[in-house]
Amino acid sequence: MTNEDKMPSESRKNPKDGEFYTALQSGKERLESLIETSGPWDVKVGETYCIIGNVYSRVGMLREALAMYEKGVDIMHKTLSDDDSRLAGTRYNIGLVCCKLRRFRRALPHLEQALKARTAALGPQHPDVADT
Repeated sequence: MTNEDKMPSESRKNPKDGEFYTALQSGKERLESLIETSGPWDVKVGETYCIIGNVYSRVGMLREALAMYEKGVDIMHKTLSDDDSRLAGTRYNIGLVCCKLRRFRRALPHLEQALKARTAALGPQHPDVADT
């Protein structure tokens, strides 16, 4: 089986197939390495799942992105507080992907949690709070 055979079919339609595949492979290799060295519940493992989610999201593979974001949040939530900015950013991403998938009821709690965390961390007048 060639590397191209392993790529999801949606990515083969993207003009930047090689970049997608390279980014995805790099993320997965980093993930495997971190799990070996730090264990499966380390915050860096959760962050790496979120980075992989970003790669999927950028090429429109939203269900895959959502799965990676949710796995990342599950791991990071074991260590980080609810108002941690890393969780807020990923929850915001989950909310955006859910909106794109037209799962608005599922998106709302994630967006509300992201807004609450960003407001607590940055203050209500910060531009990033307004974007949330």
